[in-house]
Amino acid sequence: MKIQLAVAGSSVLYHLIYMEHAITALKNDKFKLAPVNEGIESEFGTAQYFLSLARSKHSDYFLKEAGDTHVVFVLDGQKMNANYQIKAVDYWHKQAFVDDDEKEDRLFANKMYIPCIRYIKEIHFMKENPKWKVNDSLTLALLAKRAGIPLFQYSSMNAFRMLDKRKTIKLEVSDKKKRKFGTKVSQPYTTGELEAWYVASQIVFKGSEAHYTQYMKGARTKQEQSSRDMIARRIKTMISMHDVGSQPVRDFNRLLDAAKEGPDLQFLEKIKRVKRRLRVDTKGFLDYVRKRWMTPEERELHGLE
Repeated sequence: MKIQLAVAGSSVLYHLIYMEHAITALKNDKFKLAPVNEGIESEFGTAQYFLSLARSKHSDYFLKEAGDTHVVFVLDGQKMNANYQIKAVDYWHKQAFVDDDEKEDRLFANKMYIPCIRYIKEIHFMKENPKWKVNDSLTLALLAKRAGIPLFQYSSMNAFRMLDKRKTIKLEVSDKKKRKFGTKVSQPYTTGELEAWYVASQIVFKGSEAHYTQYMKGARTKQEQSSRDMIARRIKTMISMHDVGSQPVRDFNRLLDAAKEGPDLQFLEKIKRVKRRLRVDTKGFLDYVRKRWMTPEERELHGLE
C-alpha cells in the first residue's frame, strides 16, 4: 500500500463543490461522480466514473476557481487510496498556459455514487452569501455537526482560497426568512466574463486543434486570457455532467443582472439577441454553448449523435 500512495494521490486531497451540492452530498452521504468521456480521464483504464480532486490547496485550479458559492472538502487521501484508484492528471492535457500548476487528481470508480462522510476531514466555506438559498449556511453547519466534521468559515476570499485557518471567523449562519420580491442585493462582477461567454457561444471550431486552444487564441490581454480560461473550465464541467445544473443557471442570471450597470453591457445585449434567436432561456443558452463545445465522442456519449 505504501508504494501505491507514493505514486497515486496524496495523504490529503481537496474537493471543490458548489454549496447546494455540498449539502446534498452530506445529506445523502454520497459523492456523485461524473461519467468518463473521451477526454483525459479515458486514458486511465476502464472505470466508468470519476471525481475531480486536487492534491494541494495551492493548486492553480483552486486559486482561479474557488468562489463564494463554493465549499471545500478536505479529504483523507490515504483512506480514499485504499478503496479507489486515484491518478494525477493534466487538466488541459498540455494545452494550458505553461505557468499553470493544476495539481489535479482523478478518483475513478465503476459506480456513479460513492460514500463521502467517512472521507471528509474538514469543511471550509465563505461567510453568508446572498447567492445561496435561504438557510444554506445553517443547513451546512447542522450536517457537519451531525457528522462530527470540523467546519471553518472565512470573510476573506484570499484566506478561503488558501484555506488559511489562522484567518477563520466565528461561525456565522442564518435562519433568516426569504427576501421580499424586489429587494436588491449587490452582486459581484468581473469585467470580461460576458464577453468570454459570448465568444464561446459564437466560435466556430475548425480542424483537429483542441477547442480550448482555438478559443484562447483570440484573447488579447491577460484579463481576457483569465476570463476565457475560467469560462472554458465551466463549460468543460458542464460537458462532464448529464445536463446543465441549476447552480450554473443561477450564476449566469446574476452575471446578466450585474452587467446592466457594468462595462460589458454590449455583450449583455448580444447574448440577449442570441437567446431570442434561439428562443431559449438561460438554461437553454448554456446548453447550446455546452453542445457546441462537445467533441464528436462527447456528443455520442450524451446520445446526441
